[in-house]
Amino acid sequence: MKLGAFTFDDPIFLAPMAGVTDTAYRVIAHGMGCPLAFAEMVSSQGIHYRNEHTM
Repeated sequence: MKLGAFTFDDPIFLAPMAGVTDTAYRVIAHGMGCPLAFAEMVSSQGIHYRNEHTM
């Protein structure tokens, strides 16, 4: 699969999921052959209001 300038042998990507895709999860997914993973989704309101759970 070709995505812009990048070519991937396996077209399996890990979508961003709040509360799920932390660093450990992404490392495990990468070890199982997932070539591209995204960090967790973050609430813009949580950042704006400095919510400790969001940070």
